[in-house]
Amino acid sequence: MRYRKRPTDYGRSVGQMIGDIMQYRALKKILAPFNPLIDEKWKDKSGIEHEIDFVIGTKTNPLILIDSKYIKYTKHAREKVNEIFMKLTSIKESYLSVNMLIAVLAGSFTNDALKTLETRGVHVFHIPFKRVAMNLRRFGVIIDWPESDTSTPEATWKRLVSMSESEKDELGDAFFDGTNIPQALPELIKRYLKDESIS
Repeated sequence: MRYRKRPTDYGRSVGQMIGDIMQYRALKKILAPFNPLIDEKWKDKSGIEHEIDFVIGTKTNPLILIDSKYIKYTKHAREKVNEIFMKLTSIKESYLSVNMLIAVLAGSFTNDALKTLETRGVHVFHIPFKRVAMNLRRFGVIIDWPESDTSTPEATWKRLVSMSESEKDELGDAFFDGTNIPQALPELIKRYLKDESIS
């Protein structure tokens, strides 16, 4: 993750960095035992390519699709949930081997947005924004600033870009603190893979 150049929108840049920490530091470590394909591009039936965060299986025989997203503001919840659903289902329709869709969401997703995925067959893991903010605050990373605040986003950006790789790893390790995601996510995958091997 390289963010040395000063952004024009610190808040947006911080959001991207938090999303990267969730994906590449937290989830990558949790999912490592399954040797997932990471950020691979997959074509749907229309030939359109979609990048999926994690795919368990092989390039010719994908089994589980996992996508993740972090948002700070509730106003983006519906849009992001629809994006995830369309992406996951379009690839599932192209590969008959895919039988499980998972979304790992962090931040201000509404209950209605979460139910949109759950009722359509997507397994959802969610860590609320307040919990993310609490976990990151321990490392001097402040993300719960008011929308009118312009100084905190810049200070948070500076804090993030100054962190060493080991500090970012620690941040990733603590990202899901206070939730059962580090245990429940791999357990779900293990149960599915076990059932697949039996059937």
